[in-house]
Amino acid sequence: MRYVTIGRHPYTPRQQELLLKAGLLREAARIENLENPRQPVELAREKAATAIVVQALPLHLLAQLLQEARKAGIEVYSFKMRSEKLAKEDKCPPGTEIELASGDTKRCIRTEALQRIENILIVTETVAE
Repeated sequence: MRYVTIGRHPYTPRQQELLLKAGLLREAARIENLENPRQPVELAREKAATAIVVQALPLHLLAQLLQEARKAGIEVYSFKMRSEKLAKEDKCPPGTEIELASGDTKRCIRTEALQRIENILIVTETVAE
């Protein structure tokens, strides 16, 4: 399957492995700066892609994107990531793909799985008007 990526970063080797395992064989296009939730759906149609892979997106935009993609019969995927905060001098655990240092700490990040997003429910309560 061909897919459209929403994100700025190249895929890690582990992410590439998971994409292939899921049958997502070819990136048809990449969107680094999302203009609106319809943009990736329109691009997917234009490029004959059947899926959208989201690297990072605010929850409210992801919910809108999922709604637009469903109407078009396009599946939406994202990676399940694990992040561990350690002291800067500590070693990251095996399987760490990304290390981000900040001050005297660092984050060790690894990809656990590729997930198809089935539903997003946002429940709100007005607390002030």
